[in-house]
Amino acid sequence: MAKKYKFSILGDVTNATSVTGVGYSYEVKGKTIKQGSVGSDGGFTLSFKNNKKTLNGSIEFEDLNGANTANFTNGGLEYSLASGESSRFKANSKKSPQTFGYAFSLSNPVTPIPPPNPQANRLTLTTFEDIYSDAIGGQVIGGTFTPNNERFTAGQDIVTSTAGTLGQQDSLTDNTAGDNDEIRTTTNANNNLQNSVAATTAITGIENLYATGSNDSSNAVDLSKFTGLSTIKVDGTFTNQLTLNQYLTSGARTFDFSGMTSGGVNISNANSGINTGDALTMIGSRLNDTLEANIGSATLIGGLGTDAITGSSVSGIYAEGGKDFDTIDLLINNARDTVSLKNITDVFDGGPISNFAGFTTNNVNYDVLEFDASTFTNYTANTAVTQVTAAQAQASAAAQAGKNQFVVDTQANIFAMNLTAQGTAWLAYSTDVNVIYYSATGDFANGQFNSIGQLVGLGNTFEATRQVSIVA
Repeated sequence: MAKKYKFSILGDVTNATSVTGVGYSYEVKGKTIKQGSVGSDGGFTLSFKNNKKTLNGSIEFEDLNGANTANFTNGGLEYSLASGESSRFKANSKKSPQTFGYAFSLSNPVTPIPPPNPQANRLTLTTFEDIYSDAIGGQVIGGTFTPNNERFTAGQDIVTSTAGTLGQQDSLTDNTAGDNDEIRTTTNANNNLQNSVAATTAITGIENLYATGSNDSSNAVDLSKFTGLSTIKVDGTFTNQLTLNQYLTSGARTFDFSGMTSGGVNISNANSGINTGDALTMIGSRLNDTLEANIGSATLIGGLGTDAITGSSVSGIYAEGGKDFDTIDLLINNARDTVSLKNITDVFDGGPISNFAGFTTNNVNYDVLEFDASTFTNYTANTAVTQVTAAQAQASAAAQAGKNQFVVDTQANIFAMNLTAQGTAWLAYSTDVNVIYYSATGDFANGQFNSIGQLVGLGNTFEATRQVSIVA
């Protein structure tokens, strides 16, 4: 019978966009023989000395979520042995050291989570009260503390918690800052994130919170029990819009809800707990979201859904509403804000943009509209546009010389343009109704255009040459 050789992937492969940086550990009889990393092609080679005539074996594959098979699907991500390979191998003493090659393929990849430090610990929460620090570790069972050998370390520790195991007054304290620890929890309707977090004693020094809900029934999650957080990432399905409270008090500055497929999220400055000048990054869900900056700079990305985005009263922000009709309020801040309209070509995706500062109003900290060259084909990435009137654009297009021209004129003049001779997609801004228009063909005169946004109250203070940025 072939000997079993345990092969463990270090790092959650179910969260890898590629295999670059994924590590492995190879052990025999509980002793680690080799550790290393997987190449960008998904392959690696095990090398070991063989003093016997032949050596037969099989590799047992293991991921951090507990699936132990050579070919498996977990969390919607499939990875398997490469074509023509198997989990069994045969080594021959005629060649030493022996090598065994392996590769796996990935489909439906999601956001990467970095592989942990091999010297760090994996801590698993139980249905008892769990107490972990860098000095002690164990559970309180029947009122009696039962120690174990698990501790927080100076490496990237990973705490896993299945639904129902976070929230028995658990106390988790890592005194090492900046070691990128993670707590990974799953939740459901009966064991939701709101109640689980509320029923903890304290969670300190764990930098990343990853939560995956399955019809999670939470309404509002109070994060005041957390300190030392850096990133909050929530995926899965929720039955209500999820409101975060005390989220800045927790230490978190990066928020990613792009994996939420139902429910939506509300991250409002009034619920933040404190004010901070630190830069924030907020990525919304696929539903209706409320995203709001604090007093520092921020990157606010709505994604799908009808989103409400509010800027900073002090600092400039980057706002991207994404698809669906979004409302963006930049606030009056004497700082340069950028609003992205990348890929926005439909009237149902173009909402109002308030407090957009025109160049002639503020010629130092005026605001900027961002478009992408792949969608708006009359423009070249990283090239300044030239502001023209409707008449000038008409003449340029007739001579096929209108490249990188942006029309700024009255609505009536814009609606009279036919720029089809240029053969590209044009942009225009009407100074009397403050609307941004897009035409895939340039034929505004025959109604082949959409309004894709409105600069509320701006009027004729917009100057395209300075206030339009074209990106790739």
